[in-house]
Formats: sequence, C-alpha cells, structure tokens
Amino acid sequence: MARKKKEETKLVPVKNNIERGSNAVVGLTEDTIALALENNNGMRASAARELGVTAKSLVYHIDIKKNQRLLDIIDTYNELKLDLAEEKLTDALHAGKSWAIQFVLKYKGHNRGYVEKPIQEIPKLPIVFNFISGDVVQNKVGN
Repeated sequence: MARKKKEETKLVPVKNNIERGSNAVVGLTEDTIALALENNNGMRASAARELGVTAKSLVYHIDIKKNQRLLDIIDTYNELKLDLAEEKLTDALHAGKSWAIQFVLKYKGHNRGYVEKPIQEIPKLPIVFNFISGDVVQNKVGN
C-alpha cells in the first residue's frame, strides 16, 4: 500500500505579532504552533522561524513543557528520527563498517561483557635502598 504524502500547509510569518522591546508573542494559537511543529518535523527552532518569532518566545508563549498535544508532536518526530538513525546504523553494521561495529559493542554490548575500560598506568614510585654500614644507615633512591 503506497503511503500518502503529507500535505504541507505553509504558514505566513507573524513578525508583526512580536511586541517591540520584548520577546512576548501575541496572537499565536496552539493550533498554529502545532501546525508549525508538524511542518518542521517537531523542531522548535525551525517552527519558531516559520512563525517569525524566536524559539524562546515560542516556548514561553504556550509553555510547551506543560502542553501535552505539543509534547506529543515533538515526541512523535523525535521517535521517527531515532528510528531512522537506528536503521542507518543497522545498514552500516550489515555493510561491515568498523565504526558501526565499535559503536554497537561499546554502547549496546555491555550486557554481553563488551566494556571499554581505560588502561591504567602504574605510577612509577621511587625505590628506596637502605644500606647499613656500621652504625650509619644510608638511603639511596633508585629508578
């Protein structure tokens, strides 16, 4: 079954909605922000640019951290990006790329005993020799 291409809706920048001298955003609705996030694959800075505001203004206008709908949009796109990255990593593994093999063993293989341990150097301590001749003890330091 062929996947239907998402119809992209372009937003008109609302630069005139920024009050002069502040980062406050006026007139942006949750729906407008949601659409901008979807158009920009959940990337807040890109969505803000499309809306003609700063990313900081966008985050503070509708507190994204408290808005479940906007969080869900961002999370969905983050999951899609992770899926794509894992797919590319798997492709590189199948192609025998050494960097991919090392990455998987280093970060995913610890349950099977693959652990990267730093090599510890033994500090060089001075060796002290005590020579006794008569009543006098002489200390000489060697390497």
